[in-house]
Amino acid sequence: MSETDSRAASAALRLYKIDASRAHEEVVGQIVYAIRAGILRSGDRLPTSEELAESTGVSKPVVGEAVRVLREHGVVASKRGVQGGVTVITDDVPTDLLPARGWRKAHLTELVEARRPIEMMLSLLAAER
Repeated sequence: MSETDSRAASAALRLYKIDASRAHEEVVGQIVYAIRAGILRSGDRLPTSEELAESTGVSKPVVGEAVRVLREHGVVASKRGVQGGVTVITDDVPTDLLPARGWRKAHLTELVEARRPIEMMLSLLAAER
């Protein structure tokens, strides 16, 4: 993935600033949301740690902890080196990574993006019937 592709993927994610005490869980939640919403798919590479840290307003170690959690759950794989990076290996996110906390105020764009995969499946089901 080129640097331009990485910037485009970063822009498509529309991440928000985090101010929680367990910040890595928020980063995990945002990446899981992007995977479940179809913004990130299996085989896609995540933006760099620096880009993720900047867009979410957390430190690189916090992003590293989030990646470690996702890797331990088999959602992403990471490679070092020039061809390295963090790649989504499955869009089947384990339920224990899904947020169990209360609702937060969502931005309108997040709500629209969350509806898109659902509405696509509803359209397909309607077309079959």
